[in-house]
Amino acid sequence: MAAPALIERERAQFVVVYELDVPGPPVGKGRPRLVRESSACPGRGAMRVATPLQTRQWEKRVKALVGALYRGERLKGPVALRVESYKARPKNLCRKKDAEGAAWCMAVPDGDNILKIVADAMVKSGIIKDDAQVVRWSIDTLYAAPGEEPYVSLELCVLEGFEG
Repeated sequence: MAAPALIERERAQFVVVYELDVPGPPVGKGRPRLVRESSACPGRGAMRVATPLQTRQWEKRVKALVGALYRGERLKGPVALRVESYKARPKNLCRKKDAEGAAWCMAVPDGDNILKIVADAMVKSGIIKDDAQVVRWSIDTLYAAPGEEPYVSLELCVLEGFEG
């Protein structure tokens, strides 16, 4: 038997506040790398952390799309993030016997890295203060339907009735 608190959490109603489709292939959050800054003495340069270019570009693109859509103050309280990631369908899944619509995808980038980059993009765009606000995460990773371009679909939801 489920605990009462668990049942209440399951019944929590989230209301969609923002919906957004990001065109282009999904990108997973890249791992930061340590790079040596150049100096006059080889081997003596300072180290700094660098975010991969692809990660920076994707976050910047989402920030621009959100900026065009989002006007208002930052969301307060718990939020839910729903993501559908549609990757380009490989040619070997475009046969007549394969599914017509979207199909499950178990290829990289994996779902948790896609969720990380989306959450970070939401923080950088100013919609939420910190990704710790995301209390419910959901992702589906799929191959797009044949002939359809890859994209990422986002929904950001707030807890109904939350007064923060």
